[in-house]
Amino acid sequence: MKQSREYRAAHRAADKIEPRMARAVLVAATRLRSRIPISAIEDALESGDLRLAGDILTRVDFDDAYLPSSDIIKETVIKGGKIADRDIRNG
Repeated sequence: MKQSREYRAAHRAADKIEPRMARAVLVAATRLRSRIPISAIEDALESGDLRLAGDILTRVDFDDAYLPSSDIIKETVIKGGKIADRDIRNG
């Protein structure tokens, strides 16, 4: 089966993005692991204080740990839009 030029271009882009996303997620997980006070959560859970355990987790800043992933996704969407725009203009 012959694949279209667009199909091949999309897969080449995906092949480049996937390793970057994987690295970004691993970096985010490492950042989060260092930010989550596991012993404090364990203490709260052992004492039966689920509210305190939840409060501790809500104080952890999860958002900026995933910023590299967000940037990669944003970049991918922009590139995809440019490809679509070019293809639409070229018919």
